[in-house]
Amino acid sequence: MKLTVFYFLVLISITFSCKEKAQSSIITLEAKEFHDKTTAISQPQIIDIRSPNEFVIENVSNAVYVQWNGKKFAHKLQEFDKLKSLFIYDNDGITIEDAAKNAHSLGFKNIYLLKGGFNSWKSSIYNKTTDKRIGMSKQQFNSLLNGDKNILINFSEKSCDPCEKMTPYLTELQKEFSKNLIIINIDTEENKTLIQEMNIEIVPYFILYKTKNIVWQHGGLVTKEELKKQFHSLIQ
Repeated sequence: MKLTVFYFLVLISITFSCKEKAQSSIITLEAKEFHDKTTAISQPQIIDIRSPNEFVIENVSNAVYVQWNGKKFAHKLQEFDKLKSLFIYDNDGITIEDAAKNAHSLGFKNIYLLKGGFNSWKSSIYNKTTDKRIGMSKQQFNSLLNGDKNILINFSEKSCDPCEKMTPYLTELQKEFSKNLIIINIDTEENKTLIQEMNIEIVPYFILYKTKNIVWQHGGLVTKEELKKQFHSLIQ
């Protein structure tokens, strides 16, 4: 009798395990399928795991930026509903599988990957914004602040002379402080909705964040020495 009960319990355990595995899936979708599934949901959970500057330039509508290979990846994904589908894309579909496996290990059951990454999306007919928003939304901007490093947002324009003058030493500073800082460049002409929402009235305009909190901001030309001073104050 005891032996019969034991085998019965083992059978139940195996059955539930198989059901759980059957319910869990990581599926790669072509651009059309990715588009159809995300647009069929009122609030799709779409994460972009490219670099923050790539995300700023162009992204899938309703996507948010997540630094997938950082310490905060697991913490950030806790903000998403594990019972709902999770859509992920990278640049070319190469690094996306590692992110998907991490998400799966955190309990997400239905994970959809964009085949060929954003490169395939960009060349498809679905790479367009259907609403009246120009550029990033405030939600997408806020998602940029979730990484492990301090963040300097540089609001600038192509036709701005002070912006052009600062570009060389901003590039130098990014290399010098790469372990602790990311400089994200946002073109105000391509993100007019966000600029209006944040009341940015002058370019260049800088906002320095530490753990999502503003620690310094400045409008207009700023010297390389002043920027270095602000960066050093963050890491001391």
